[in-house]
Amino acid sequence: MSCYSYEFYLYCSWCAIWRLRNYGGLVVKDASTIGRVSGFIGTVVGYMLLLAKQVVSFFFGSSKGSDRKTDAFAGAFKNLK
Repeated sequence: MSCYSYEFYLYCSWCAIWRLRNYGGLVVKDASTIGRVSGFIGTVVGYMLLLAKQVVSFFFGSSKGSDRKTDAFAGAFKNLK
């Protein structure tokens, strides 16, 4: 299980809720509540990881190279005048 996978964060959120439930006094009357809360936390964490991946892809991926290419073309056309 990779530390960047969705399952890892879902597992961590489940463990945190389980520890709160058993040791911290969190009272849950319906077991499906734990599933819904851990699913919600996993979804939020997964979304944040997706956004982080997009930022990294922009700075180190083709979008950054495309941005440099556009600047190079603009500089080349300025020199033609």
